[in-house]
Amino acid sequence: MTINDWTYLVYIALCIAATVWIGRTLRLRGRAFLAFHYGDEAALADPMSDLLATGFYTLHIGVAMVLLRFGSGAANLAQSIEVLSTKTGLILLILAASHFAHLCVFSKMRRTAGALDRAPRAAEPVDATLVQES
Repeated sequence: MTINDWTYLVYIALCIAATVWIGRTLRLRGRAFLAFHYGDEAALADPMSDLLATGFYTLHIGVAMVLLRFGSGAANLAQSIEVLSTKTGLILLILAASHFAHLCVFSKMRRTAGALDRAPRAAEPVDATLVQES
């Protein structure tokens, strides 16, 4: 195997490991936000979290594989380190941007749910048997 082959293998391993680690963290920590958003239907939080995680993994591993094709190959160790740092750094930036996008979406969902909770409600009728006359 050439140094270029090893560079690709290390790149793939690093990208998959980073994607899985960040995806698991988002899934586990984001579940509370989803449960809050769904309120009475909190049981939907787990399936929705699984669907979001699946999309997250598919998107980011797909991007990592597409980026594998771009850039120059490595002929020696120094070039290998440069290629790895550039490609892995780009993937980490994409993962970070996606993470902040998830945070913005969850935050907006929470604000929207909070605004609905604070909305004025129609007055409920008073039960006449509970009202005592003085």
